[in-house]
Amino acid sequence: MKNIKRVAVMAAVIVSLTSVSVSVFAKSNSSVAETVATVTNTTVEKVEVQKAEGMAYGQIALDADKLEEFKLARSVARKENLATKVAQGKITQAQADEFEAKIQLRQADCDGSGVNQNGEDNGLKLHAQKGQGEKMGQGNGQGNGARLQKKLADGTNK
Repeated sequence: MKNIKRVAVMAAVIVSLTSVSVSVFAKSNSSVAETVATVTNTTVEKVEVQKAEGMAYGQIALDADKLEEFKLARSVARKENLATKVAQGKITQAQADEFEAKIQLRQADCDGSGVNQNGEDNGLKLHAQKGQGEKMGQGNGQGNGARLQKKLADGTNK
């Protein structure tokens, strides 16, 4: 009976922690589409349809005459994101200040058209993995096949 209670309590704790972490994650990662929807007083689904049709988020906000509100909301969200990254030790305050300066320059030029949104070095790369991928490929064999072929040709590998 004690084991059943322990299992039930552990299951309740796991479910509780999972639901809390999922809701916190969802709340802290507000999407750009959600921001546009809130600012323009529309639904996220409608914004996503417009985005899929090729409209930039800024253009959607501009069409609703809400570009400045959108830019302000995104700026606040990015500042919060930078503060979180600093608190987590993922970036330094100096890096956060540099990123914030870049954000302000980009927003000053933002006209809602989406021009240069995919240009070179526009992203802050806060989510970059710094080259720690699976390391699959790109090694070109590293000479292993060539050495084996040489040993076979020389007769030294029997």
